[in-house]
Amino acid sequence: MRPYICIVQTRLPAPPLIWRIDMIVFALAFVIVLYAFMIFSAYPIHHGLGSDLPRVSNAIVLHDADREDAIIISIARDGKIFYRAAQVQSKYLPLLVRDSMYGGAKREIFFRVDARARVGTLLEALDAVRPTGIQRIAFFAEQRRQPLPQ
Repeated sequence: MRPYICIVQTRLPAPPLIWRIDMIVFALAFVIVLYAFMIFSAYPIHHGLGSDLPRVSNAIVLHDADREDAIIISIARDGKIFYRAAQVQSKYLPLLVRDSMYGGAKREIFFRVDARARVGTLLEALDAVRPTGIQRIAFFAEQRRQPLPQ
């Protein structure tokens, strides 16, 4: 009779499954998302507020208005005055404009006036910025669409 040889193969134990969330990675991802929201909420995507600008036939492009430190004063339809994105009273405009000029802004003021805003509100804002000595004033407007030639 022949002896039987029994060969037993042993398997290595499987590595344990990772079923817990690594808190360091989770906290890092949370901080990155929080930082992104803080950055995007701090800087508005556009200057001022949405308004219906007056339409003109011969508008030109205002390249300096795209600067980060551009002095933009907006006047809404209901008569509210905004300096950049914050609502202000007209008596505080000279202080804000001078502060911007000390910060390095160009000596030019851009007005974004709603087409249906009252002229008196615009004149009030213009009178308020007159003591600053800035003489270059520009107004935002939209180019009137020309009809196609037939």
